[in-house]
Amino acid sequence: MSEAPEGYLTMAGYDPAEDSIGPFYYRQLPDGSWRYAFFPEDKHCNASGIIHGGVLMTLADYALCMAATDHYAEENCVTVTFSSE
Repeated sequence: MSEAPEGYLTMAGYDPAEDSIGPFYYRQLPDGSWRYAFFPEDKHCNASGIIHGGVLMTLADYALCMAATDHYAEENCVTVTFSSE
């Protein structure tokens, strides 16, 4: 997908790793909460044809950093440790 879906924004060009894995999108809902999304492609899948867990962790990390920094309004974010099972 070459452009953000209706109502969503992206920060293309801000983080090279996210650009390579994503693109990731975000939008604010009417209740003030946020929604984060991406559109899976073949490049996001593992050998079984299922979205790779590392891609999902990257999306989760993106969402956490966006929330922690108010969408990079005033600061950056670095993840030191993050795990899943």
